[in-house]
Amino acid sequence: MKYGVVFRMFLQDALAYRLEGFVWFLLDILPPVVMIALWLAAFKDRSVIGGYTLGSMLLYYFAMGAFSTLLTGHPEWAASYEIRMGEFSRLLLKPISPNLYYFIGQIAWKIVRLLFLSPIVIVGVALLFGKLEWPALQTHHLLGLAAAIPLSYVMQFCFKLGLGYLAFWVSEPSGFYGLFGTTLAFLGGAILPLDLMPAGLLRASAWLPFHYFLFFPVQLLLGRVSAGEVVLGLAASAVWCAVAIGFMTLIFRLGIRDYAAVGG
Repeated sequence: MKYGVVFRMFLQDALAYRLEGFVWFLLDILPPVVMIALWLAAFKDRSVIGGYTLGSMLLYYFAMGAFSTLLTGHPEWAASYEIRMGEFSRLLLKPISPNLYYFIGQIAWKIVRLLFLSPIVIVGVALLFGKLEWPALQTHHLLGLAAAIPLSYVMQFCFKLGLGYLAFWVSEPSGFYGLFGTTLAFLGGAILPLDLMPAGLLRASAWLPFHYFLFFPVQLLLGRVSAGEVVLGLAASAVWCAVAIGFMTLIFRLGIRDYAAVGG
């Protein structure tokens, strides 16, 4: 089956370039690790900050690091490189959509990332087990999390691949990637939980997709959302997922038209 062939090819590639994959892994996991160290110091003189205990705050950043590693891909770099180097033409000749080709590739790389993540999570939990505060999750949290995770992954993948396709017109689109990543870190809750920020900023972020990339799934895992908020959050995630797919598809189709016009 062609999809299986593509998956095995990318898995072999990920294993062959595991050092490069480990560098990307560190870029995603180090910020939460640094924040854990900062919060350990901040909670020395107090037991609760903004409704978070030390145990819940540590679990927040454990979850943020894990979700950031597993849900955040980097298809934009591969797409932009192949477009700029003229290698994208061979993808157009393959019996598989380039979008699906990159999607399968990211899944294969995630398996290798999971191999990196697992021992770090085990060691981290073992070291801080007595400090972590495990929530009593209800059914709506578990069902919401099961739906939010794939929605988050597809949203991020499509937005980032769409940015990668800007290479059809922009010779060096990495500035867009940096802006996207910085905005995601700030409005996605990777730097600071959004509910510790000013109320106006929290409300504004709820209208943006970054809120549902990482912060919303983490809040579900911590059991900090009501059943009604789960429904609203999933509805917003589904809408932004559709927008992301539309964005990626539009940029791809417009880019292919221009790419073919100049002969590939």
